[in-house]
Order: sequence, then C-alpha cells, then structure tokens
Amino acid sequence: MQYLNERFRELLNDSPKFILAKQKMIEEVRTFFQNFHDDPKLLSQWGHNYFCDIDGGRLIFDLNKPHEHVCEICGKRYTGEVYDGVWRYFYRNEAALTMMKAAALYKATGDREYLGILKDLMMFYAERYLEFPLHDKAGRVYPDYRTMKWGCGRILPQGLNEAIITTRMIQALEIVKEDLEEEFLEKGYRLLFAEVWKLLKPQVDRLSNISCWKNAAIGMIGLFFGKEELIDFAVNGLFGLVYQIENGVTAEHFWYEGSIHYNFFTLEGLSALLLFTKIYDYQLPAHVEETIRNMGIAAYHYAFSNLFFPNPNDGWPNVNLKTYSYIYHVLAKCFGYDSEIGTILKIISSHPVPRTTLPLSKPYYVFEDISFEHMVLNTDFENGEAHLKQETQNYPRSNYGLIRNGHYDVFLKYGHNTESHAHPDVMSLEVVALGNYLSRDLSNAGYRSKMYREWHRTTAAHTTVAVDGSNQHSTHPGKTLHYDGVSINAVCENVYPGVDFERSVALSGKALSDRFLVRSETRHTYDYFFHFEAEVELELSGTFEPADLGFRDAGYAHLQNVRKLSGAEKEFNFRLKTGSRAFAGRIDLAGKELYVLDSYDNPVNKMRKTLVVRQIGKNAELRLELRML
Repeated sequence: MQYLNERFRELLNDSPKFILAKQKMIEEVRTFFQNFHDDPKLLSQWGHNYFCDIDGGRLIFDLNKPHEHVCEICGKRYTGEVYDGVWRYFYRNEAALTMMKAAALYKATGDREYLGILKDLMMFYAERYLEFPLHDKAGRVYPDYRTMKWGCGRILPQGLNEAIITTRMIQALEIVKEDLEEEFLEKGYRLLFAEVWKLLKPQVDRLSNISCWKNAAIGMIGLFFGKEELIDFAVNGLFGLVYQIENGVTAEHFWYEGSIHYNFFTLEGLSALLLFTKIYDYQLPAHVEETIRNMGIAAYHYAFSNLFFPNPNDGWPNVNLKTYSYIYHVLAKCFGYDSEIGTILKIISSHPVPRTTLPLSKPYYVFEDISFEHMVLNTDFENGEAHLKQETQNYPRSNYGLIRNGHYDVFLKYGHNTESHAHPDVMSLEVVALGNYLSRDLSNAGYRSKMYREWHRTTAAHTTVAVDGSNQHSTHPGKTLHYDGVSINAVCENVYPGVDFERSVALSGKALSDRFLVRSETRHTYDYFFHFEAEVELELSGTFEPADLGFRDAGYAHLQNVRKLSGAEKEFNFRLKTGSRAFAGRIDLAGKELYVLDSYDNPVNKMRKTLVVRQIGKNAELRLELRML
C-alpha cells in the first residue's frame, strides 16, 4: 500500500475542487514559511489555558498576533506569558501541518520549492531539538529525561502533544520519502526522532489514550526508519498497542474512559499507526486490527439519527460523525471503500449535517468538506449513495444505553469505568426528537476555564438528580435491569454514600416516559434536573414566584432566574415547542416542589430552560412524560 492515492497528482491538477484546495494550500504554505520565526528558548504552554474565564469560549489563534489573544464569544482580550506560550503551541503545530501541506504540494506540482520548505522546517526543529527546554504543561523545566516528571515535551508542552506532531511530521516525510537524500533522513533521525523516542519511551507506562498516541509516534518512527526495537516496543511492549487494545477497549468497541471525543482521539492515534503497518507490510495481530475497525463501525450505531453524538464526560460540545470524517478517511484507506467503514464514510460525507470543529489538536481541513486525509489518501473517493441501518443497542460494559423508535433517540448513561475524564452525571439523559435536540449533554470547555470547573463538571449541569446540592461521588459501573431497544431500566448503587439511583425510560409511539427512583436510609433533598435546549420554547401554566434553591456550591450559584410554582399540585401539565414540533408534558408533583430556571448552555452566550422537581425524604420517585403532538 502506498500512502498517496494513485490518482493524487492527476486530480489535484484536473479536479476543480482539488485545484482550489491546491491553490489555498500554496498560499498558506508560502505565507507561513515566508514569515516563519521560532525560538527554542521560549516555552510552549498547555492548550487548555486558551479559554475565556468569563464564558469558556476558546481564544482566537492569530498567526500574526503572538501577544494578543481574544475570546471568540465575548471579545475579551488576554495578555501574558501563559497565553503567549499557548500561541506558540498552536504555531508549532501549524509548522508541522505546513510540513504536511508542503510535502503534498511537492508531489502535486513537482516544484522543489515545497520540498525545500518541508526540509527547512524539519531541520529547524531537528537541529535545535535539544535546545527546546524539557518542560511539562505547568511550565516546570527539567534538566534531563531521568529527572523529568511524566508527561513532558520539548517543542510542545506535553509528551502527548509531541507525539501528535511527530505523527504529522512522519506522514510528511512518508509522502516524499523517495525524494529525500539518505543523509537528510539519517540526520533527521539522529537529531530529532531518536530524541523523541528517548522522550516518549519512559512515558508509555499506563493504560491511557495518551499512551496510545505515544505508541503511535514511536511505532511510526520505527516503521519509517526501519527500527525494529521501536516497532516492537510500540506494538508488543508492556503498555504497547496490543495491551491498550486488549485492556482499554470495551466489548462494545468503546474506549474505556467513557468519552465520545476521547474514544475518537484514541482512535485517531490507533488508525495512524494501523495505516503505517499497512504501508510497511507489518502484520498486527488480527484481533487488534479487527478492534480498530470495529471502533469505527460501532460509533456509527451509537450516534443519534441526526449523526450527532451523545456527549458524556470530558470532551467538546456538539460533536458529530462529520467532526471525525478525517479519521474515517484513514480507516477507509486501510479497509477499502467497499468495506463497512467505506459505507459509513459515504453516509457521513453525503449527510447535510454541518461539521463541528475541534478547539484543540485540530486536524487540517482545506475546506469544510475536504480534510487533508481525504485529499492525499482517498483523492478519488466519491460520496455516492449508501445505506446502513443504525442498530439500537445497550452497552453494559460501557455503562450506556441507547433506545429509539423513529420519533425519539434517547441516551442514558448509568455508570463509569474510571475516574479519568469522568463527569458527576450518573443516570444522565439526552433526548433527540425527530432529529432535533430536546436535551443534550453540554460536554465542557477547556480544563483550565472557570466554566469547566464551576459548571460543566457539576451534577446540576446534567439531566439527572443532585442530592443535597452537591456533586455525585460515584465513578463505578452501574448495571442494566431491563433493555429491549425501546425501553431501558438501569441502576447504580452508592451514587452518593448510601444513596442508590434507578432510572427507567420508555418509548411508546409518540410518548416518552421517564421514572427516576432514589433510595436511601437517611433523609435528603433530591433535585431532579431536566434541561431543555435554548431553542426549546416552554409554555408553563400557573403562578411562579421568585425563589432560592438554598444551595450555592456544585454549580447552583450559576442557576439564574429561579422561580417556584405556587400552590400544591398533584401533577403539572405544560407544553414545549422546538421548530414546528410541539409536545405536551406532564410531571408528577405529589409531595414535591417544581422550579423553573435558566441555566448556562455551552457556550454560555445561550441559556437553557430547566425544570427542577424537588422531593425531600429518604426515598423519591420522580416522573416526567412527554408526548409529541
């Protein structure tokens, strides 16, 4: 297998869409290289610092403004060394992407200007690699590999980031390998890639998406340069690829950390290494290759019918299958256009859903619908007509269940496999009705942002139950009591100490019913949150008066315009509307209180409508029903 598609040069010079892509890349590469300047003495900083403290919006990376960083939402300007350091993180990643683009342009045009740009950029970093301080994401500097703490990088702030740009630089070299002198390759390995190997090797010491990326970088270096030690370490080492696959991917082909984005983030590294094993005829164990393929297939089935994903735990908001189309292009290169992966890629590519972009570790898309991987690996790929019915399944090893019936898609998360990237959101619910969200998980902004700490990672931000105004404690699995595709009943014990949760959701025609049971031996305040999307219009009858829920921690301080239904009611009927579709709703209020309030969306320039049903006692039974009109 060759890295470049066999029709790459032909189509980049004959196809109108690729001619435009080539012209755009020429401008980008020349502009970047003509103005290129970097200084190894200056540290890069962690990308998660590049988010606004007011609203969680990502700051705008402007190639021409290394000291000015503006929030994309509110426009607040940030200055200081931390932000300048993150700018360098983005800039150096841009340098690696420019190497890839330059390599592709050389093969498309035959113009040695682009080969020269690739070589000059590569050698800049190779010849100065050891001048870049060995540092971690907190900015701490270490004298050598022996004394460094886990996670260090040189060019970039983490070994993870160093691994990612390494895979990109190796791909750039692979594109033009036949045109590179042996002396250049030897020098590049000795000065740069052998040192990356020394940096990353001691950091591959645990089950982690980060280890998967480091294995990918090490394995791709080994395959490209013919270094058997590196290949064996990356694939068969104590925490190598085989270990990660066997211990990190659940029986339902989902990465154990329980995040959709981290599932794909891991799959991106795995698929890059898989592609290089194909190119270099290195045979992975059959079950490893099969698992990587099945991770791509499974994701199509647990996506909602609108191709957006449920979004539990850490990640990024509003991701969908098209967000990760570039990974499907790598998998389609490995398994073929006629494979099930190829069919899914055709469905993704032809679907009108817009592609949601990623704020960090961004892949390169020349245009909205043309990723770098599409352009170089699958230049001759055509969408065509494709059909594959989405299966509706429960995922007990991943603690997720999906039910649907043509009217609704409902996702229930009922437990965790690990603390890593977990949100306190056991028994949280997401609902899609005829392709439109009624309630979704916000995911989160960057990890250092105020909104991440104070809102996105709280129980109150999710459609579940909070106890005594605090965040859930549980990070252990739940279990399914019943599942049949249109209904699910699940339980998780000790979500809070001595407090068990059980949730049953059922679909029947145009009706959705939700029953939430909470059990304890001691008395508590139970708040059942049901968040509706900002676009949903709520029509509430009765008198609502200003109120206070009585708590300030765990996200409660961010709840706004809180109002309480006056008078005792046994049930409350309401209506809601989204787009042209209306719904009737009913809430059981016997022995309960009803509040309505505004809660932050993600980003926070929109507000959601939230209903809170409160019950005080040892046990609680909370019911809500919706019927499509």
